[in-house]
Amino acid sequence: MLLRFKHFAALVVAVSLAAVSGPARAQTTQTHFTAQRTIHFSASTDQDRKMLSGIPSARDMVAWGALIAREDLNDDGSKEVILVANGSDMCGTHGCEVEVLESRNGKAVRILDRILQVPLAVTNEKIGQYRALASVDDTGAILEDDQPATANSSKQHVYAMNAPYTLDQKEVDEAIKSFLSSQGSEIAFERESAASQGSTVADLSGDGKSEIILVWTLFGPTYWRNTLTVFTKTAAGYTPDASLPLNGEAKLSSAKAGIIVVDQVEYAKNDALCCPSIKGLVKYRWLGKQIVELTGAPAERPTTAAAAQPAVSGEAPVSPAAASSQVDACGGKPRCYSAGPFTAEVISMTPSQTPPGSAFPSHVLQVNVRFRNLTNLPLILAYVSGSGVITDNNGNRYDDQRYGFTSAAKGIGTVDRTKADPQFVLGSGASSNASFVLARGHVVNDPRDPIGTTFNFDLSIAQLEVPASGQVSSLRNYSVGFTDLGNSAALTGSSPRTPAAAQPSVSGEAPVSPAAGSSQVDACGGKLRCYSAGLFTAEVIGMTPSQTPPGSVFPCHVLQVNVRFRNLTNQPLILAYVSGSGVITDNNGSRYDDQRYGFTSAAKGIGTVDRTKADPQFVLGAGASSNASFVLARGHVVNDPRDPIGATFNFDLSIARLEALASQQIQTVREYAVNFQNLTDTRSWAGKALSHILPKKQ
Repeated sequence: MLLRFKHFAALVVAVSLAAVSGPARAQTTQTHFTAQRTIHFSASTDQDRKMLSGIPSARDMVAWGALIAREDLNDDGSKEVILVANGSDMCGTHGCEVEVLESRNGKAVRILDRILQVPLAVTNEKIGQYRALASVDDTGAILEDDQPATANSSKQHVYAMNAPYTLDQKEVDEAIKSFLSSQGSEIAFERESAASQGSTVADLSGDGKSEIILVWTLFGPTYWRNTLTVFTKTAAGYTPDASLPLNGEAKLSSAKAGIIVVDQVEYAKNDALCCPSIKGLVKYRWLGKQIVELTGAPAERPTTAAAAQPAVSGEAPVSPAAASSQVDACGGKPRCYSAGPFTAEVISMTPSQTPPGSAFPSHVLQVNVRFRNLTNLPLILAYVSGSGVITDNNGNRYDDQRYGFTSAAKGIGTVDRTKADPQFVLGSGASSNASFVLARGHVVNDPRDPIGTTFNFDLSIAQLEVPASGQVSSLRNYSVGFTDLGNSAALTGSSPRTPAAAQPSVSGEAPVSPAAGSSQVDACGGKLRCYSAGLFTAEVIGMTPSQTPPGSVFPCHVLQVNVRFRNLTNQPLILAYVSGSGVITDNNGSRYDDQRYGFTSAAKGIGTVDRTKADPQFVLGAGASSNASFVLARGHVVNDPRDPIGATFNFDLSIARLEALASQQIQTVREYAVNFQNLTDTRSWAGKALSHILPKKQ
């Protein structure tokens, strides 16, 4: 449907902000809210982008592929437009900033500007004239805090529309004029003057107070230079808070949700001083007293893997043998990247799409990467949150902003501005796997919006250090890149169907006996459906496809996977399934997950771990084995021959190793990304296998 501005009642734009203290709750005496419906988003159309391009606060989010939905928030018969920005810089770990603009007398008026977690739902209850927005979980239930509600604030994640924000534009203009005047000077023949290259007002920190953003040029007799400055409101009015020199020519493009976008023209290697030639948009973030660049200069990104980097100051020392091998540490493998202290090799990439009716229709890419330590000391690595980006041959961008997924990185810790997780420790020469889930919103059943066939994958990996104080710090970040990846579900020579190389015991892990250690070189014994994770093996002993009966509330294709875990160490081992991590992709590109669809639990026979709790029920004695099963499903269209269940399947999940402390608290030591490729319906042999392993009745 073509949207027209005269029918445009309100606009909700969801974009990102970095870490904040917490979302503001609805100020209301209403004690309990219920979700009327979850808001379902789809990709914005050309008509939507054209219509919304005239609204400065929405322009860049739409240009970056915002997802769109339409809901009537005030029951006036006219549906509001809801935009959720789609980009790695546009959502943070604490959620996304939501802005509501209402059309009043032909002008867009802001009535909400808050940081929210998605998915979102519309509430049954109203606050004033409008229904509230609520953050919900995958089942559609409104999220709640542990703290009790107060007389003025709900414990539920519910957000009311606020009074329209007003700003004294005259005060803003005077502040800019006064500042530019103060930058000019005239000393003898050295005259300098300053001029604006664009300004705007935006709430960069989400505190309800607006900042002034100004790009300006200082002109001298034979020179000029550009600067980005952010002004904050003080008792004395707006005053400069932070400035950053800009390269080349610069004009302000936009500022939204903590992201400042500058249209820059920078210098190529052989450009004359007068004439920079590299054009592009560069993003910055104001952090209070400091402005940092989020994206590099708009120069072209190299398309070939970088040569091995020598160790830098502060890194784990590299042995002579390892150093000599770093010239070609990847051994010529095309999907391998050498970063000096470690290599990273893509062992599989699986494209899929979310099932019909998903709140966020998405094309999804799951990338499994094997990291190998090239040094002679333990190496701690972590994924830099928000850094993962995949670009396909159609120019589409996939990022790690979740779209309903529990985590972008599995089997490896993450690091951001507020915390660092040092769980991913590689012993000298050891290897271990991690997986990354990246996605993009798409238009369902639109042949003009296909998933790509080849992909470039870029991410940043941090090397961490844990000194004696216990305070984790980042030594440096490595920019890792892979080009021309395909649907590599079964890569020759590097598939995780073959047992992973044995990992020596590292600090904090259960010690491995000599017998166990010697067997870990091929701990799976050559079994194709077996995966070795160093301390344990996981073997698929059965996979059964099925579908729910006619008339089910949630028509689904269902896959039940039975897995046998074996402890390779000489001490008890506590394992748990990481809630939300299980994903199966079939040969049709369909995606099955653990979001229940009416089932009581995704994991059976093994405990689960999530952000709030950990169940340590699954304990394996030294050398012992035990089974668990996993139920994953996807919604499907009943009796539609275009929506069949698959014939072969790739199964990815994360298994956590738990530890019981003396205080009886349970903590996660680390997570392991476990992967199986090319599984099939194993009913023809699963019964025989189970009859040999299940205990006999006494």
